[in-house]
Amino acid sequence: MKQYQRFIFYEDEEAYLNRMSLKGYQFKDVEDGYYEFEKKAERNYYRMAYIYNLDEEQFERWKQSLEKDCVEFVVRKGIWAFFKSDHPFHLYNASQQKEIRKHLVSSYKKTGYGFLLGAIAFELVSLVAGRSLYVGVILFSVIGLRFIYLASKYENKGRIQK
Repeated sequence: MKQYQRFIFYEDEEAYLNRMSLKGYQFKDVEDGYYEFEKKAERNYYRMAYIYNLDEEQFERWKQSLEKDCVEFVVRKGIWAFFKSDHPFHLYNASQQKEIRKHLVSSYKKTGYGFLLGAIAFELVSLVAGRSLYVGVILFSVIGLRFIYLASKYENKGRIQK
């Protein structure tokens, strides 16, 4: 079975995968927001690992160490890896989770400010060309502000959950 979902926060994505497992659907893969599940009676617990800073060798060693704790690798997608187990488990301690959140917030903010700078550059180029293209400026600005908003929302979500 495939289901389309979009998530901003990885904790929400983990919760979704765990809810689906409770319903008897085991996560297999995800591509462009389409989550693929297999109907199975077993119950699994899912976690996502933020692996942006691990090279292939480090990642393989980490996977092997998790296998010793009966944690199975499911799939790797970009800077995220998905793991499952038949028992509840954690991949990070509280300080590591705080660092991940900080890095994600920083990435959202940088992306947002990048789009705002893009809006300014877009307007300057169009003024030099002799006409202003407000639609492009508005689009870049809205996207930039959205990323900055998401960063603040994510930051606040972390504070509330403490």
